[in-house]
Amino acid sequence: MKKSILIVDDNPVELKIAQRLISRAQSECEVHLFSSGKDVLNFLSDQVSRLSVLFILLDLNMPHKNGFETLQEIRASYSNDLKVIIFTNSSDPEDRKKSLELGANEFIVKPSGPSEYIEIIKNLL
Repeated sequence: MKKSILIVDDNPVELKIAQRLISRAQSECEVHLFSSGKDVLNFLSDQVSRLSVLFILLDLNMPHKNGFETLQEIRASYSNDLKVIIFTNSSDPEDRKKSLELGANEFIVKPSGPSEYIEIIKNLL
């Protein structure tokens, strides 16, 4: 079973950058892109038993269902073995605290450059 990384971000440019950089850092992983919390939750309900998910990179600031709400639903529905990493532009300490309290495995502020991004992904793998 091929290992998968799920990326959830409402910004299509961020999604494409993430996909490209993750593929560069780890070409053996399948990358799945989602533009909303609702989309990733629907995907998980259909596919979680057929996937080997390494981790989910989850943005916080999204319309309709934000990252906090999505994280809560993931933790309510799936094992804590499913690694969820908040990957956001927010450096607010309250966002970090709330994310970890809701069950995020890590909280990472998005880096500004591609080499930092690749290094973060390599460390997560």
